[in-house]
Parts: sequence; C-alpha cells; structure tokens
Amino acid sequence: DVIDRSGRGQGLVIQYLGVSAPSVKSMWNVKLWIEDLPLPYANIVCDYLLHVFNPVFPPLLPQRIDKTSKTMDHRVSMTVGEYNNENMEHLLRRLKQFQNDHPDDVVIHECQSDKEVRALTAFRFVAASAFRTYCVGEGLQGISVDYALPKNYRDVPELGSVVV
Repeated sequence: DVIDRSGRGQGLVIQYLGVSAPSVKSMWNVKLWIEDLPLPYANIVCDYLLHVFNPVFPPLLPQRIDKTSKTMDHRVSMTVGEYNNENMEHLLRRLKQFQNDHPDDVVIHECQSDKEVRALTAFRFVAASAFRTYCVGEGLQGISVDYALPKNYRDVPELGSVVV
C-alpha cells in the first residue's frame, strides 16, 4: 500500500500535530523551499528521503485495521456527519445490509478511540503526498485522479460502458 510504504512520516506528523499546526506549515514551507533550490535533484530530494526512511516510522493504521487491509483488495475510510436525526441510522442500516449481502468481501471497523480517529484521519490526509513520495522513491511516473460528481447528481456514474 502506497501510504504505508511512503507516507508514515508525513502521517505521524499530521496525527500528532494536526493539519493546522503552525509547525506543520513551517515544515511544509521548508520542503517547498528545498524543492525550489536551483540544484540538481532539489525538486525530489525530500520525497526521496521520506521514502527511504519511511520504514523507521511505525505504521499509521491501527493493527486490527491494517491486518484487515492486507487481506482485502481495497479499503474505504469514511468520516460521517450527522446532519439530521436519521442520517446516521440510515447509513448504518445500509452498510450493515451491504455487509450481510457480501459477508466474505466486507469488513466494517468503527474507530474505538480518539487515537484511532486521528490515525485514520492522518492516513487519509496524506494519500496524495504519499503517492508522490512513493513515485519519486520508486522512480516511477504517477498519475493521480480525483473525481467529483456534479452538484445534486443522483444517478450512478458511468465510465464508458462500465457502471461504477
């Protein structure tokens, strides 16, 4: 998994300091300053070092979630807000039904502590930057695509003739 192989250091900073900490902004600015230096490889040296030294940092995901992640072909991490009295109950019923319909393919973990919430939030937050770090560290070209549906879109999206 790209985040585990290249995003541990970044994720731990976010997990323990938070995304809006002034020190995080300062560290990011130092990284950008180094990348702008007129020196060979300056634009990739920080990501390369983050990738190389990544294994010295502990994994971001709680062990029980990491273990499940390794047995499945993908994972979905959700943060859910309660905006009226029935949204959460409705979502949980639908998730449980989906899990019942696919018992061998779906495992649901609910965060059990604030530490787990921070860890998963950090894991999600560093996905894009960890992807760049991974590509630099592995010497790969990468392409990252974010896809957003139009406002008030209620149909199932299609990619060519494939329904997502």
